Amino acid sequence: MTETMAGQGATLAFESLGVRYPGRPQPALQDVSFVAPPGLVTAVVGPNGSGKSSLVRALLRRVPLASGRILLAGEPIAPMASRAMAQQVAVVPQREEPGMPLSVREFVMLGRHPHRGAFGGASREDRSQVEQAVERAGIADAIDRTTDSLSGGEWQRVRIARAL
Repeated sequence: MTETMAGQGATLAFESLGVRYPGRPQPALQDVSFVAPPGLVTAVVGPNGSGKSSLVRALLRRVPLASGRILLAGEPIAPMASRAMAQQVAVVPQREEPGMPLSVREFVMLGRHPHRGAFGGASREDRSQVEQAVERAGIADAIDRTTDSLSGGEWQRVRIARAL
């Protein structure tokens, strides 16, 4: 989870989380609990197969929970509307390739989609948030470059800016 551009974040809490994939003898996650406070970096580390991706899938509601719950600002995420969830939670994937090259500005603007109406174009606020995000991510000098011209580190910073 990231804090919002205004610096207002919400605590993300995992309580006794369990995930079991159909047909698998062992659970992917069992009794996982931790809190990720706003404004701080919370790292989840472990070897391959330890459940890090399953934790993200559970957060994004892509896998059903076998046990436990996930809370955002003290409220369970299970009943949250997808749009409300997208306005509060962003994931920066390890790998990602857009279908076609976009400018950094256009790619970061994709992160504003949950904050706009269905047919609304980018507002002054959206453009301001994008400018702030690329500045915070340290990639403002590349804002007019295309995503296919970025180094691996620059590309990761652009994905962080989109999440912001």
